[in-house]
Amino acid sequence: PAFLDRLTTGNVCGLKKGGVIYTLLCNTQGGAVDDLLIYALPDSRYMLIVNAANIEKDFAWLDSHRSNAAVLVDKSGEYSILALQGPRSIEILDNLCERKFSAMSPFTIEENAICGAKFLISRTLNCAKHGLFIRYLWKLRQIMLLLIGKQKITNG
Repeated sequence: PAFLDRLTTGNVCGLKKGGVIYTLLCNTQGGAVDDLLIYALPDSRYMLIVNAANIEKDFAWLDSHRSNAAVLVDKSGEYSILALQGPRSIEILDNLCERKFSAMSPFTIEENAICGAKFLISRTLNCAKHGLFIRYLWKLRQIMLLLIGKQKITNG
């Protein structure tokens, strides 16, 4: 986390497991390279979510400034992100997920499941009052089919 503290405006060293911070990735003069979310995963790793248009640029910047102890892996091609927003988003997820989404604190990430299919879900609120993101290692089509199928079952 010290490597990330050095390159961002956030306090990554103070981030507890399961925590999320919205921060800026800085250049050597202290200006902004990009904004990003940093997730402290339960297994002592960190996941960084940058703007999709800047993945290669941001990865190259981080890699060129990383310490020898830091290992960077670009897994953006393996993940899909689904953002669910709006006044009913929490209610919808509470009906779909195995663990109640409403119990999550803002700016946290945890593992959850729909129909036994596990994924990471975060409550970040940086995009809307009821904003959340689902991150998973599947293709977007698979999770959408699960969400649509479960919603039909739930709503009769």
